[in-house]
Amino acid sequence: MSDKKTVKTEDTQAKAKRPLSSEEPDVFVLERTFPEADRLLTPSRVPGADNPAVIVALDANVLLLPYRLDTHDFSPIESVYKTLAEQNRLFVPARAVREFIRHRENKLSELIKELGDQQSRIQIPENRTTPLLAQVEAAKELADALQSLKEARKKYIDAITKTKQAIKGWSGDDPVTLIYRQVFSGQNIIEVGIDEDRLKGDWNYRLANRIPPGFKDGGKTDTGIGDFVIWSTLLNLGEREKKDMIFVTADEKGDWFARSTGEAIFARPELVDEYRGRTGKSFRLSSLHQLLSEMKVSEAVVAEVKEAERAANSAPVSASVFVTGEVLYPNMGAASFPILRGQRSFDYSRDDGTLDLGAPPYNFTLQFSKADDSSIHFYRHNESRGIGRIKNPSSAITLEKIDTSSRYCTISVGECFMAENHQGFKLIGKVLAITDDTRGAAADSVVFDYVIIGPSDRLIVP
Repeated sequence: MSDKKTVKTEDTQAKAKRPLSSEEPDVFVLERTFPEADRLLTPSRVPGADNPAVIVALDANVLLLPYRLDTHDFSPIESVYKTLAEQNRLFVPARAVREFIRHRENKLSELIKELGDQQSRIQIPENRTTPLLAQVEAAKELADALQSLKEARKKYIDAITKTKQAIKGWSGDDPVTLIYRQVFSGQNIIEVGIDEDRLKGDWNYRLANRIPPGFKDGGKTDTGIGDFVIWSTLLNLGEREKKDMIFVTADEKGDWFARSTGEAIFARPELVDEYRGRTGKSFRLSSLHQLLSEMKVSEAVVAEVKEAERAANSAPVSASVFVTGEVLYPNMGAASFPILRGQRSFDYSRDDGTLDLGAPPYNFTLQFSKADDSSIHFYRHNESRGIGRIKNPSSAITLEKIDTSSRYCTISVGECFMAENHQGFKLIGKVLAITDDTRGAAADSVVFDYVIIGPSDRLIVP
């Protein structure tokens, strides 16, 4: 029995060994990602956050979330963090702290802008009392009320000005950062502890083979390695602590979560199995509002945090954000969101023909399969509310003219296709070229221009 187990372990280690120097797709990536098939059939359950046997780690986006809360009272969140820290159960990857610091000033700038917007929206009506109204007894009350309104406006604007000055005077000592200073230290801020060359080599392999997490951020200037650095830190922390882990994150992208109808449901099985393989323990993802609920925080606070998370995940993409092949343009007319435009060339023989585009709420998962060298099959993925074919593209196209009832449609070169996500955003793509490796081409590919528009915006053709 012992010899058999030894052989199995050696085979498993051989399967798990990855060609780190290669950035080409690995045809055996499934075997390397899930090296022990029998382990995959074992349940993975993590108790609630109030269980003393569970450790909790926070993502950068969770550290930033309090800046979006309407309340000025952070004490419930502070109390939970302090409780977990006192029990030696609260941790944060050093990369998450660095990302928090990099984005903190943007959050404070947004607060100042919101205050300025409030100030500009306060309008006082003109006093249009005529000689005729001077004979009306209530006219004096009207004039007095108008004067009181002017005085109240001045008082309010003075308060806004002082508040803005106070925010500008913060230098690493805003209320949120002060809380973190109390609960985090060198003991629970965890460095990745891996050589940078090894990290980059491992990341190149994972990115080429779309192994989570991080590959959905591949268009970023750092190729999305940040999520992988955080994940590597969590693995090393779990290996050291030998405990079940809850990772609290506001990231709902598909390289962390398995999703259904636009909602994040479960941690990706690749993450669960990798954590279990390294630590022998279980792993799950959680939102901040779920963590607070498990720690018995009041329902009112939980609801407010949940709303802040919803707003963070549905906020329009900033026009300062650029992804490879994608450019944001301001919409013309009475549009509610910027337009996202781009062009993609995609090998539809990979990843079951699926292609991920955009970041929430502009995110789409498109699915294609081979037809011939002048047309391609386009499928409705479960991340889409509906799809359709636009046979004769024109500027007059409307949603009502598009048949979105089919599971798939066939698109020819020069035609357009439409997909609607579960947030109501719509992607319109125009097929420019198709190649088929069974008809002499070097690879299977589809090239298309696309635009992404907001839920209430008129349809436009790329």
